[in-house]
Amino acid sequence: MSNEFNPYHKWLGIPLKDQPADHYRLLGVVRFESDPDVITGASDQRVHFLRTLQNGDRGKMVDKLLNEIANAKVFLLNKEKKAAYDQKLRAQRGCDVPSAAAPLFETDAEPTAQRRGRSTRTSRRTTKEKAKDEKPTRPLVPIIAAVVVTLLLIGGGLAFFLSSQAEQREAARVAEIVKKEKAAEAERLAQEEAEQKAKEKEDKRKAQEADRRVKEAEQRAQIAEQKLKQVAERKAEEESKRRAQAAAKQKVQAAAERARQQAAWEARQKARREAEAKRKAKEKAQLKVKKSEDSAKNKERADAIALLQAKGLMRGAKGWRPKELSQLLTGMEKEVAQLRPDGLTPAQEKEVRELMNRYYEQKFSEWSRLHKIGLSRAAAEGFEPGATVLPRPESRKHAYLRNHLLAPYRKGETPKMQPDDMMQEDARLAVLQVLTKANPHYLNQANVQRKKKIKQIKTLEKKIRIRIRSLQKEPEVQVALETLGSKFDPRFAPK
Repeated sequence: MSNEFNPYHKWLGIPLKDQPADHYRLLGVVRFESDPDVITGASDQRVHFLRTLQNGDRGKMVDKLLNEIANAKVFLLNKEKKAAYDQKLRAQRGCDVPSAAAPLFETDAEPTAQRRGRSTRTSRRTTKEKAKDEKPTRPLVPIIAAVVVTLLLIGGGLAFFLSSQAEQREAARVAEIVKKEKAAEAERLAQEEAEQKAKEKEDKRKAQEADRRVKEAEQRAQIAEQKLKQVAERKAEEESKRRAQAAAKQKVQAAAERARQQAAWEARQKARREAEAKRKAKEKAQLKVKKSEDSAKNKERADAIALLQAKGLMRGAKGWRPKELSQLLTGMEKEVAQLRPDGLTPAQEKEVRELMNRYYEQKFSEWSRLHKIGLSRAAAEGFEPGATVLPRPESRKHAYLRNHLLAPYRKGETPKMQPDDMMQEDARLAVLQVLTKANPHYLNQANVQRKKKIKQIKTLEKKIRIRIRSLQKEPEVQVALETLGSKFDPRFAPK
């Protein structure tokens, strides 16, 4: 900061001998003050006063002081940092006596001071004096007055400190001092009244000085605002010129870029047309070669098909098989599909239904047995509750019965026996097989014919397999199948 102007002394009332000031002196509170409300209030007063000076010529000084006051406030409100700081101050000062602080604003009660050799008492102001003090002033007058009072109170605080020390050393002279004070009380009262009038006169002068400074600050603010407006207008004009130049430059660049892109596009189109012509010529040559190859392959495939058809084979959905035998097999399968064992008498239907119910119960008991075995085995091997572990064959049987015999049920519910269509068909076939084995004439003639047809179908399938086995030994047939990329029907593959 400048050597001619000391803001600590001029604004905060901190003399040069107390600089650099500690945190307490900077905030204007008693050293080692422990009340956070007092620290916060003093900090807010300092900040409020300094912000009134922020628009002046020494704005940077004000900003620096505001930062120092904020740091001091945060430091003293932290209990751990404050305790360490107080201990450091006591070690440096060598005493534990709180120093007087300089508050920014006057309080309602006047300070008391006790000088060496005599004690002072607070004078009682008259009603007229209080009325004078309570007269409304301009908003900055209390601030200026507070600064003056701060300077006066610093001296009073030092006197108070010295007087408190003198009291301890001169305890024996207290009676004599009291007598002298009574004698000098009238003189003191007169002197205090004169000092009060001089103080009021000084406050009035300082208030006028503060008004003058406020007006000067307002004028400087107006001049600065006008300068800022002029700078903003000049910047706006420069920005508009720059934007116009940039727009013109961008238009020129865009036109050049469009011309370049157009030339590049035309070059690409020309290259693409040339490449397309070359590709079409190449494809045309390849197509001729492919046509010649396809014609040769088609001729070979046609010869292979003719050879296989000459051998009496026909192409099915899954492969080649003998034509006549396959047609005969298809006709017999259609006849068997039409011959269903539906011609039972009511008594036979009742008997079949009873046996089917027994069949279901037997399968259900078998599923229950497997399920218990699986649960016990899963529990022994440490699986989750409800899991079943069985060997593969038993697991398949368990799953089959579970899927087709039991209705779906949720966890915790009792399984219900409800066979599906597949299980009902299995049960019916099993029951009819048992009844027919015990009585060959149990079923009607349609079922007998169906069985005969099924036997004939099996015989015919065996003949087809023998025929295919004999054709597999012929090399020309194998070559023809390889040419076509086909094979014999896997249904009739030799076992």
